[in-house]
Amino acid sequence: YGPWYVSVNGSDNNGDGTESSPFATIQAGINESLSSDTVLVGPGTYNEQIDYKGKQVVVMSTSGADSTIIYNNSTNVTFNTQEGSSAILDGFTLTGSSDYGIYISSYGKPTLRNLVINNKKKGIYLNYDCDVTITNVTITDNEYGIYFSSSQSNVTLTNSIIWDHTSVPIYIDAGSGITITYSDIEGGEANIGGSGSVSWGTGNITVNPLFCDTDDNDYSLASNSPAIGMGALDVGCGELEDTGYYGPWYVSVNGSDNNGDGT
Repeated sequence: YGPWYVSVNGSDNNGDGTESSPFATIQAGINESLSSDTVLVGPGTYNEQIDYKGKQVVVMSTSGADSTIIYNNSTNVTFNTQEGSSAILDGFTLTGSSDYGIYISSYGKPTLRNLVINNKKKGIYLNYDCDVTITNVTITDNEYGIYFSSSQSNVTLTNSIIWDHTSVPIYIDAGSGITITYSDIEGGEANIGGSGSVSWGTGNITVNPLFCDTDDNDYSLASNSPAIGMGALDVGCGELEDTGYYGPWYVSVNGSDNNGDGT
C-alpha cells in the first residue's frame, strides 16, 4: 500500500514498486497508487509523460530537481481530471522542446513545488477554472512561463523565479488572476501580459537572478544572487557579474538575427 518507489534501474515488468524492487517509470508508480499515497522517485532522467489521472497523490523526487529530470518533447506532466491540492509534484526538472511542461485543465487544483521548467513553449499551461499553488519554482528559457488560456483560473505564486522568455513571462486571460509574493519576475508587473488581474504582493524583485550557467542548463544561483531563497535551486557557484543587456534594442537592415545581440 505504498509508498511506491521508482528508479532508472527499476522494472515495470518485474518490479513491484517496493524500495528493493522499484518501478522504472513514474507513471507505473502513479498507476499503482491510491489517493493519499506517495511516489518516491530516485535520481536520473525519465523519458516519459506522466498523468495524475485524478489521483490525489504526492510524486516527489528523493534527490531534488538538479538531479531528477522528466524529459519529453510534448507535455511532461498532466493534471486534467479534477485533481485537488493534495495532488503534489515536488522536486523535478521538466524539459524537452515543444508543448507544455505542465498542462492543467478540467478544474485541476494541484500543488507544484521545487521545480525547474525550461525549454518548453509554455512552462505551465492553465485551461478553464484551475486553482494552482506554486512555490519555489524556477521557470526559464521557454516561450511563455505561465499561460492562462481561459477564465476563472487562479494562481498563487511564492518564492519563485520566472526569467528569460521569448514572450511575456506570464500571460493572463480575462477573468483569471495571479497573486505574486517574494518572487523574481523579469520585467515586473508591467511585463505581465493579457487582461487578467495581478496582485503584486510584498517581497517581489525584478532583477537578474544570476543563474550559474544557463548554457549548460544550470539554474542554480550565484553566491551574490539577489534571488537566493527563490526558485527551486540553492547557491551553486561563486559570485557572478550581471552582464545582461536590457535595452534599448537596435534593428538595422545590415543587422543579423543570427549573430546580432540587439545592441
